[in-house]
Amino acid sequence: CYSTHTSSPGDHSDRHLRRDDTVPSAISDCGTLTGLGEACINQICGYEEIITHDSVKGPIVETYFRCIYRPESRPCFDRRCSLQTKTHTYRVETDITRLAKADLTREYFDYTSSLLPHDFLTIRYQLRQYTMDTTEGFPQSRQNDKYSNHSALNALDYYIPRRPSTAAHQLWMIYIHGGAWRDPEIDSTSFTQAQNLLLQSREIDQIAGFASINYRLSPYPSHPQSPSDPSDPARNAHHPDHLNDILDALRHLQDAFSFGTRYLLVGHSCGATLAFQVAMMQHQQQSKSSPLTAPVPPPLALLAVEGLYDLPALVAYHSDSPIYQHLITNAFGPDPEDWARASPTTLSTSTQVPHQQHTDWPKLIVLAHSRQDELVEWQQVDLMHAALKKSGRFDEVGRGEGGDGGGRLKLIELNGAHDDVWREGGEELARAVRETLQVVRGWV
Repeated sequence: CYSTHTSSPGDHSDRHLRRDDTVPSAISDCGTLTGLGEACINQICGYEEIITHDSVKGPIVETYFRCIYRPESRPCFDRRCSLQTKTHTYRVETDITRLAKADLTREYFDYTSSLLPHDFLTIRYQLRQYTMDTTEGFPQSRQNDKYSNHSALNALDYYIPRRPSTAAHQLWMIYIHGGAWRDPEIDSTSFTQAQNLLLQSREIDQIAGFASINYRLSPYPSHPQSPSDPSDPARNAHHPDHLNDILDALRHLQDAFSFGTRYLLVGHSCGATLAFQVAMMQHQQQSKSSPLTAPVPPPLALLAVEGLYDLPALVAYHSDSPIYQHLITNAFGPDPEDWARASPTTLSTSTQVPHQQHTDWPKLIVLAHSRQDELVEWQQVDLMHAALKKSGRFDEVGRGEGGDGGGRLKLIELNGAHDDVWREGGEELARAVRETLQVVRGWV
């Protein structure tokens, strides 16, 4: 009753598990774990595998073993199993060391996707996902990994679900948080919920690793819970300090993992501004007084979420709300020319950048925005979209092979308020990443 026929996710047809010297006998395990003995079990007919995520332990694989009773084995049933057709669930916290010694392979877990809609004895294993990799030590994660010594905020978090690959379709997913360049309550952890959803998505096979970057913030002395201190280097940054920090973080990741241009750079709010500055402006002098650090390889794709793209237009649109001018001045200084110079819309249509540097632009740019955004109006999307189209380097996804530079451009309409796209379960932010990866899959 064993075969080598595997099943694919979502397949509910009958499947059997073969015996293999490298795999513990599933029937024996069923008999032992239930206390019924092997004689009570006829065959293993299928599995269902569900991946969840624990913020401390990492990914968890919950595997449901489906076991069929022998019709003639009624004497085996005790008071716990008085009815042959009754389904029982046993939750087993499996010893990871024992599993590692069993030399479990990915091939073994490929048998775990079938779930039969019948009354079978169900045994539930809970396994760490790194048992799915034949090499110990994965997944790997690290929080507060220092990338420079400027301040306590010059650190990042990363998570690697499997052994790193050089496959072209696998990209690093690197996130830059928002917060108006100054909010101490929005940091690298704002991507955690979306990351958890992506770990359970079908697009996870396209992601080589995740990183979320913290960076120095501009002053915020009036913050009610955590006012900035003038002596704290982490809370007194001015442009281009934020951008230089992101460049330092990317170099740090490149030194460690050498992924070149194989990364998707994602930014929310002012993080989207920074993402554009990294991808398109690092060759241009950003400040009259402070130079940029050395450039890094540009991302293959850029996803800008609820972004700020034309800073003078943003201030003008909110002329009746002084806080907007204060935020921009706080980060970029009082000169509107500096605001314009730092705006992604400016460089996208600039003729001052050498032609060879245009080829360093991302091959895909995605603008994701919600019409319910109460802080950043849709006009910012329109201005950025128009600037990219005017450059002639980008064409809409699905229309031709890209612009003169071979670039593609996509719009995604999200739902929810400005911060809700990442705060409310991370679903909208994760959706934007998934849709971006789906476009990338089609041409990488």
